[in-house]
Amino acid sequence: MDELLQELRQLTFETAQQLEVLSAEDLLEFVERREAIIRRIRLIKPYLDNGGEYRQTVEEVLRFDPFIKKKLEEYKTLAGRELQKISAAKQQRNRYEKDSTGYSDGLFIDRKK
Repeated sequence: MDELLQELRQLTFETAQQLEVLSAEDLLEFVERREAIIRRIRLIKPYLDNGGEYRQTVEEVLRFDPFIKKKLEEYKTLAGRELQKISAAKQQRNRYEKDSTGYSDGLFIDRKK
């Protein structure tokens, strides 16, 4: 249990220190690694009599959660904006293709002079 908590603590501290330069993929990797560690801790937890001795380490790790969550939200917002741009471009292209493939209401005749 001590090893898992120290691994979680180290992973969290390293991520928090590099938060401003991490890519979305790096944060995704952090979340996946963190979840794997937490799953292993939950497997051990039922066999512990007193979890109070780990409280300080857990609180240290949890202190960084708001900062990490904020960065994840920033990436989520950015991704949402990019999806909106892609959707708007697709709609515009579809409208253009629809207008250019059919006949319009008007008729244009080109006469040579």
